[in-house]
Amino acid sequence: MLLRLSLFVSVVAVGLMAGCALSNAPATSVSTSQAVSLKGEWMVEYIAGRGVIDYSPARLQFTDDGKINGNASCNRFFGDYQLTQDRLTIQEPLGATRMLCIPALNDQEARLLAALPGTHNVRIQHGILRLMNDAGEEVLRAAKVDNAKT
Repeated sequence: MLLRLSLFVSVVAVGLMAGCALSNAPATSVSTSQAVSLKGEWMVEYIAGRGVIDYSPARLQFTDDGKINGNASCNRFFGDYQLTQDRLTIQEPLGATRMLCIPALNDQEARLLAALPGTHNVRIQHGILRLMNDAGEEVLRAAKVDNAKT
């Protein structure tokens, strides 16, 4: 009985030590030593504190040559960006077409076009792109579009 108890205590102790060692390991989602890739199309899900309208056409597309474009909710937009490790800078001003849409889409578009310019911290985890300001507040969230399925 004493042998079983001591074996049980040993196994628990080793498990606890391994857990402590793993808890100090750095996160693996995105680190500053890894290159973040924005290339491709992203469906916008969240803009500056609010979710997007269901079935909204709001999308972003990043190219390898530093161009960003997409659908801001009603109008097409385009511009330039620069990515340095996990810091994204979207140059102002962004260009956009000027069609009139329903008020809800116009409001969403204004929030998107206001949220994009500037410098953001970038995190990509499980196909979700998150742009945060320097205070750590999420200003935009988008899901990677799998063009093979669309």
